[in-house]
Amino acid sequence: MPSALIGFCVGVVSVAWLPLSLKLLSIAALSLGFICFVPIAFKDRCNFTFLLCGVSLGMLYACGVGNYNLQHRLKDCGTGALITAFVRISGSPIVQGDRQSFDAVVISAIQPGSVKPLLLDKEIKGKTGCDSVLHLRKLRLSWYQGPQLHDQQYWHVEIKLKAPRGFQNAGGFDYEAWMFYSRFDASGIVKSGTPHLNGSEPFRSASPDLAVLARQFFLQRDLAQKGVMLALVTGDNKAIKPSLWGILRASGTIHLIVISGLHVGLIAALGFFVGQGFVRLFPPLMIRMRARLPGVLGGLVCSYLYCGLSGWNLPAQRAFTTLIIIAFFYFLNRRLHSGNCLLVVVALLLFIDPLSPLSSGFWLSFGAVAVLLYYFVPRSAFDGGAVKGDIPLNRKFLILASVRKVALGLVRMQWVLFVGMIPLMGIWLGHTSLVAPIGNMLAVPVISWLVVPSSMTSFLLSRVCESFAYQLQTFTSNVLEHLFAILDALNQLAEGINLGYSQAGAMHSTSVFAWVLTAFSATLLISPLNLKTRLLVASGLLIPFVGNVSKPEEGEFRLTVLDVGQGSAYIVETSEHRLLYDTAALTRTGFNLGDVVVIPNLLRSDINNLDVVVLSHADMDHVGGYDAISQKFDIGITYHGSPMTGIEGERCMAGQFWEWNGVRFEFVHPSSIRELSRNDQSCVLLVSNFKHSILLTGDISKKIELQIRQQLHPLSVLVVAHHGSRTSSSQEFIRRVQPAISIISAGYANQFRHPHEDVLARLNRYSQLVLVTGDVGTVTWASQYPDEVVSARSLPAPYWRAKELSRD
Repeated sequence: MPSALIGFCVGVVSVAWLPLSLKLLSIAALSLGFICFVPIAFKDRCNFTFLLCGVSLGMLYACGVGNYNLQHRLKDCGTGALITAFVRISGSPIVQGDRQSFDAVVISAIQPGSVKPLLLDKEIKGKTGCDSVLHLRKLRLSWYQGPQLHDQQYWHVEIKLKAPRGFQNAGGFDYEAWMFYSRFDASGIVKSGTPHLNGSEPFRSASPDLAVLARQFFLQRDLAQKGVMLALVTGDNKAIKPSLWGILRASGTIHLIVISGLHVGLIAALGFFVGQGFVRLFPPLMIRMRARLPGVLGGLVCSYLYCGLSGWNLPAQRAFTTLIIIAFFYFLNRRLHSGNCLLVVVALLLFIDPLSPLSSGFWLSFGAVAVLLYYFVPRSAFDGGAVKGDIPLNRKFLILASVRKVALGLVRMQWVLFVGMIPLMGIWLGHTSLVAPIGNMLAVPVISWLVVPSSMTSFLLSRVCESFAYQLQTFTSNVLEHLFAILDALNQLAEGINLGYSQAGAMHSTSVFAWVLTAFSATLLISPLNLKTRLLVASGLLIPFVGNVSKPEEGEFRLTVLDVGQGSAYIVETSEHRLLYDTAALTRTGFNLGDVVVIPNLLRSDINNLDVVVLSHADMDHVGGYDAISQKFDIGITYHGSPMTGIEGERCMAGQFWEWNGVRFEFVHPSSIRELSRNDQSCVLLVSNFKHSILLTGDISKKIELQIRQQLHPLSVLVVAHHGSRTSSSQEFIRRVQPAISIISAGYANQFRHPHEDVLARLNRYSQLVLVTGDVGTVTWASQYPDEVVSARSLPAPYWRAKELSRD
C-alpha cells in the first residue's frame, strides 16, 4: 500500500510540472501501466510493481483533471470578447480606490454577436474555437466605479474577457499558475451590470454567512490590527496593511497570518476538551462509549466549522483531512504510523485536488510537517520521562521542568524547520529569512496560544456579550501591535549587522543536482549524528548561496527586457556593472510592478546593487516602481528625462557617456528640453561595444527619431519606442537603424491596442525578428551570442502554461 500511494503522488506531481504536453504525458502513463501489467499477470506483485502502477494511475488521473480544466479555460482568441453573463459573487470583493475586484461563478453566459479577436494570430484562429467563452465556470473580475458589491449576490453583467496570461518572468509571483490551480478560467472587466432582484433587494443566499458576519465585526472598529484578526478567523487577509506584509516576510512569520494547520489543530483540541467535558456531565454516557469518543467527535465538529468559516483553503483542507484519518483509525481501534499518516493525507489531497502541486504553499506546508516528523518522532522530544537523582518531585519543580521542556522543544522546532526548509524555501521563494527561528519562537506561542483563541472568542461572544467582545478585541489588537513592533525591531537589528533577509540570486541558478545535494545535507544535519559529522555536512547548505550566476565576459553586455505589462523595465549588464532603464508601472490602485516583478528578477539575477538607474521620463508606467526599488537597492546615480517630483538625480543630456568593462553607454537625446513634450524628453540611451549595439528609446515620437537618426548606425537590437504606438517608429527611422531584432514592451491585450499594425509591418520589413513581451514574456539577448534570443514562453513549460504567440 505505501508503495502504491507514493507512486500515485509522484505521478500527480510529475504531470503538474513536467514540461510536456498532456498527450505525451498520457502516452507515458499508459505505457507505464502496460509495463506493470506484465509482472502482475505473472503474479510478481513486488513493491516496485505497485510503485509503477501508482505512478501510472496518478499520471492518468492528473491528465484527466488537467484536460478537463483546460477545456473550460478561455482561449487566446476569446480575449477582447464581450459577453453577457449571469454570475454569483463568491467571497468578499476587494476595494482599491474606484475598483472592486471579486470572484464570480458563472451560472450562464450569452454571447451577443460574434467574437472579435483582439489578437490577430493565424495559428490560434485556425486551431482553437472561440466558443470557449460559453464554457466558463469561474472568473476573476474587476469593476471600476461600480455599485457596492457583496458576497453571494447575483448579477447580470456585461464583461470584456481576457485569457489567463500573467507576466512571464524568471522571478516574481506566478499569476498564471495561480489562476489555473484556483480554477479561474478567465479574467475580465465589468462594463455594466444589473442585480438579479428578489422583490426589491438583490438576491442573496438565505443561509447565514459567518464569514460576512466576522468581517463586519472585525472591520467596524478602527483598530490597528483588525485585518490580522479577520485573517486568523476567516482566512481573509485582504484588510492587512501592505507595510505589515514586509515585516512578516522579513521575519519569516508570514505563515502565521493565515489559517494554518496549527490553528485548525488548536481548534480541534479545544473541541476535544469541550466534548470530554460535556460527556463528564452525564456519567451514564461514559459507561456506554469509549472514553475519548466524545472528544474526538467534538474536535471534528469544531474543526469542520472553523474550516468552513475560513473558506476551506488548502491548509484547512490538509489539517481537516489529517484529523479525519486519525479519527477513522481511532474508531477502528488501530494505530497509524505518523509517516504513513502523512502519506495518506498527501495522497488524499492530491486525489481531491491534483492541481495543488502548482502552489508553493502545498510544498512548504507538507515539507514543514515532514521535517518535524523526521526529527521529533524518533526522539520523542516531548515525552515526560522520570526525573533522575535525589531532587524532590514537588509541584513547583514539575512546573519549572515542564516549562523548560516546552521552551527547549520550541527552540529545537525552529532550528529544525530553519535547516530542513532551506532547500524548499530556496526553490520556491528564492530566499530565506536568517532571523526566522527567533521571529517564530516569539510569534508562534503568542499568535497560536493567545491571539487565535481570543480572536475566535471575541467573535463568538459578539452576539451574546457585545461589550466584553469589544474589550477582548481591543486587547488582542494591542497584543499584535506590540508583537509586530518587536518583530520590526528584530528585522532592523538584523539588517544592521547584515543578517536579515537573505535573497541569494544564485539560489535560482543552482542546478537540480546541487539542490538534491543541499537537501541531503539538510537531512543529515538534523539526523542523530555526532557533532563533527554534522558540521562537515553543514557545508552543503551553503551551495545555493555560493552558486555562480553567469555574467557577461569582458567587453560584452546583456540586455533583459522584462515582461511588465503596459510599461517598461530593462536591465543592461556588463561583467562588473548593472544598469536599470525604467522601473515599470505603479497603477492607480496601488499595484506596484517594480515591487512585484522588477525586484524579484533583479535578485534572481544576483543583482544586489545598481550602478545606474535611468528613468526615461515621468510617465507612471516608466517610473512607478522607482521608490520600491530605491528602498531595496543601493543606487549609484540616477538619470532622468522630464522633471520628476521627489526623485533626486541628474538630467540626461545628449553627449554624456561612460564606459564599463569595454562597453560604451551614451545618451543621444535630449540635447535640449525646450518646447518638448514629456514623452519627447525621454532619455535615449545607446549601448555598444566594438561589434554590437542596442538602443533604448523611452516614448519618443517620430519627430525626435528624425532628429537623432543621423547619429545612429544599424543596430543589433532596438527596444521600440512608446510600446509600439503609431506615433513612433517612422519608416525613415527604421530604415536607417535596420535593427536585426526589435523588441516591444507592451502588455498582453492592453487597452491601447499596442503595438499598432502599421508599426509591426514596418518592423517586420527591416528586422529579422520582432518580439512583443506580452506575447513571449521576458526577452534576453547577449552580445556574445547575438543570434540567440531567449524568450520566457519559448522555453519548455508544463502543459498548463500559455504558449508563445506569433504575430506573423
